[in-house]
Parts: sequence; C-alpha cells; structure tokens
Amino acid sequence: MRFAARNALDRPVLVGVVGALLGGAIVAMLSLLSPHGIGALVHAAPPATDASTAPRSLPVLTADRGFDGQYYYRMSVAPLSTADRVAGVRFDLPSLRQQRVGYSALVWIASLADRDRVPAALVAMNIAAMFALGWVGGALARTFGRHPSWGLLFVLFPGFVYSIGFDLSEVVAAAFLAGGVLALQRRRLAVAVVLASSAVLTRETTAILPLALVIAAVWSLRSPDRRSARADAARLAVAGIVPLAVLAAWQLWLRWSWHALPLTTSADKNVRFPFQGLIDSIDKFLPPDSGAALFRDVSLAFLVVVVGVGCLALRRSTAPAYMKLGFVLGALLLPLLSSFPWAGATSFMRAATEAYFFAVLVVLGHDYRVSVDGVLVCSSVGVFALTLVSEAGKARA
Repeated sequence: MRFAARNALDRPVLVGVVGALLGGAIVAMLSLLSPHGIGALVHAAPPATDASTAPRSLPVLTADRGFDGQYYYRMSVAPLSTADRVAGVRFDLPSLRQQRVGYSALVWIASLADRDRVPAALVAMNIAAMFALGWVGGALARTFGRHPSWGLLFVLFPGFVYSIGFDLSEVVAAAFLAGGVLALQRRRLAVAVVLASSAVLTRETTAILPLALVIAAVWSLRSPDRRSARADAARLAVAGIVPLAVLAAWQLWLRWSWHALPLTTSADKNVRFPFQGLIDSIDKFLPPDSGAALFRDVSLAFLVVVVGVGCLALRRSTAPAYMKLGFVLGALLLPLLSSFPWAGATSFMRAATEAYFFAVLVVLGHDYRVSVDGVLVCSSVGVFALTLVSEAGKARA
C-alpha cells in the first residue's frame, strides 16, 4: 500500500495539477479582489480601448490601469485583423504586438471565435499552460534523474504572476518551450520542431532555443566520432533552423501587413548597449524610497541570484550543450534591456522568462549540491509569494 501511494505521487501529471491549481489560485485571488471580475485581468483602458465601441463583456478601466493584455484580447477576437479597431481595441505598435499571436490564436480557437468568451478563455488558456508546464517540467526533471516534483520550479517563476494577472503570453510560450525541449530529449524531432515553432510565434525571445540548437549543432561537429556527430548535428540543426525560418517568415508577413518590421520596432524601444538601460535606471533602485521600490529591488536581486546560481551550476551540469547555451543567451539578453523594461518589475521579470527557464534546466542537470538547489528553490518560492501579495494589494486598491 505504501509503495502504491509512493508510485502514485511519482508522476509528472501531478506536478501539472499543482501548476494548474497555482494558476487558478492567482486568477481567483486577483479577480475576486476586483469589482470587474475576470474581465479586469485584460486591463483594457483608454487610449488603446474605446469604451463606446468595446463589447459589454469587456470591462474598460481607467487610463492608468491599462496594460498589454488588451492587445492579446484584440488578437483573440481576430488574430490576423489589420483593422483600425477590433472590439474597441487599437494597437499602439501593430507589428510589434501582433508578432506574439500564438497565445491569442489558441484563445480564439478555445473561445469558438466568440468575443464574449474571450476574457474567460484568456484566463483558462494560461491555467492550462501552467498545467502543461508543470507536467512537462516534471517529465524533464525525470530525464535528469530527479523526482518529478522538481518540475515545480518551472511554474514557480515569479514573473508568471504578472503573466496570469495581466492575460499575457509568457506561460504559454514557456509551455511550448518546455515541450520542445522534452521532445528533443526523447528524440521526437517533428514534435520538437512544431512546438519550438509555436513558441517563437507566441514570444519571439524563445528563439533563444533554436539559436542555441544551431550553435550546438555546429559545435558538435568537433566530436572525433564523425558519423555520430553528423547525425546529432543534423537533428539539432533541423530543430533550430525550421523555427528560425518560421519566425523570419512571420516577421516578413507582418512587415508586409503593417509596413514595419516587428524586431526593429522592438529594438528601438527595448534594447540598448549592455547595461546602459540598467545604469540609466539605477536611481530608481538605490536607495528604495517606497515599498514598491523595495519590492522592485528584491525582484532585481532575485534575477541576480538566478543568473548566479545558473553560472555556478553550469560547469558541473550534465545538461546538453544547447541547454547551457540557452541559459547563456538568456542571461546575456538581460543587460541589453533599455531603461523602459527596468522601470518596473512587471516588465523586467517577464523579460527574464527564458533566462530563468534555462537556469532551471542547468540546475536540474548538475549534481546534488544543496547550497545551489536550495537557493534557487527558496528564492523562487519566496519572491513568487511576495509578487502575488504585491499584485493582490494593487487589485484591492
């Protein structure tokens, strides 16, 4: 009986259930604290959303409460529309917003193209993604010889509180990313290509994975076993090149549709010389002059811990080369952020999604050193809880 219970608990699907419950708890807490319910998580507000043309099922908040979820709502109503307004919502930067269409395309399908169902479908999709990320995360933990419960690290990223609370795409993108990695580990190339391609259409920064795969493919050719090296290189190259080609094609389509290339639009606003954006914003961090500023400092310290733990585990980790490269590329992306993302934890924590994801993979692949594992677990749980409390306070206000 004891062994049966132990076997029942040793299942990745249970990690997925915990992830879904965690996502549901975030939704329940934030929506119950708002008089507008689940619809408030869209954060639709002027000037992007016109209350006079928005459907009744979409609560329109005051201008200071507006956020990016309203653009995902618009795409969920009509994923490929280039109309000036859809369901009352106008893009501020059309090609930049529409490049992350994957999440909304899934919501459009789940809502049966009914705009009145979209607010609930946005929430449901993120909860489903938390389930998928936990389940796949548990399976990935097993590939490193760990108990599936280590997969909880994937869903405990504090940035996901913002993603779920604002109807954003990071959780869905991470679920696709995790699925692609697991498929690669199980040598299911076609599945890996589909999932990695879906990831880049959901969040373009997940292109870190296919880019790392291409670099790893070239590097693997140095192996003395040429026949085996060529086979591995071909598999990694295909898994990397196809998603990059999908992303490039989508970028060109958006350039044709909106007369602006998304990546160049994003670079103008979000990317600067290394550390320039953080240096320009340092006065907002030190010294903290309010509770919000102190929380922002804690969030920044958490990212430093994540990158530090990943670096410590990097050398001893048995994680494949592409996972290590993914972590390095994700970590290198952070110093390139402009001052705009560093203005608040909501932005820079979400920007660290890939760095955190690959840091967890690297840590899972290293030998059991409690100092490293424990720091990542405790900091993730602690900052996740603090982030949820902070967002609950904002929702109540």
